[in-house]
Amino acid sequence: MTWLLDHPEEAAQIARNNVDRFRDRYLTPAAEACYWRKLIHEWAAHSAFEPEFYKMVDGQRVWRGVPFESVALMGGLEWDLQKSG
Repeated sequence: MTWLLDHPEEAAQIARNNVDRFRDRYLTPAAEACYWRKLIHEWAAHSAFEPEFYKMVDGQRVWRGVPFESVALMGGLEWDLQKSG
């Protein structure tokens, strides 16, 4: 580490290589979404927390939230599925 501090040009080149290799090649938006989804699923597998997906409203089960995939695919939290093409 001391050598890199004494040679900032080489340290900057290493940083640029890291960006080129990892951010631009391996951390694509799809890969990042996959990473977060896997992280959350693994956390849930080891957590005692169990979410309640539904709440009761006027005797009906109603979703308490919106699945991530719906937001990612539809680009919003609310949409009209009855609209025709």
